[in-house]
Amino acid sequence: MAKDESVNDLTTHGLTAPDLSPIQPNRWLRPLLVFGLLLLILAAIFGDIITTGGGRLYVAQRFQTFVTIFLGIFIEAVPFLLLGSIVSGLLAVFVDQSMLDRYLPRRALPAAFSGAALGLLFPVCECGVVPVTRRLYEKGLP
Repeated sequence: MAKDESVNDLTTHGLTAPDLSPIQPNRWLRPLLVFGLLLLILAAIFGDIITTGGGRLYVAQRFQTFVTIFLGIFIEAVPFLLLGSIVSGLLAVFVDQSMLDRYLPRRALPAAFSGAALGLLFPVCECGVVPVTRRLYEKGLP
């Protein structure tokens, strides 16, 4: 049987392919998000005038404070993200679907408890668990 015949065979039996066209976002969503972001920025810049009724704006100092706090959080999170990515890579190389099927229970409640136990073993925090979870989903873990 040729490739074309197998495709035609599906359509002759009343089966149709699912519609895989991308979902069109709402046309008002992007302008609304931009407007909301601009409103948030203006509220952050002019917040003192609104709350105190006057005074000077120290935008440069506020921006410096924002950058300092952002970089502090980012620098603290990077090692955990890196560790999570390394664990994810190790899972990709050394763990296959048959291993997951063999060692993890199929029922929901025991699977949840085994997932919690695995969470205790993996040395990653909530930052680094994202790559690990993504890799496990790719491996077929529910």
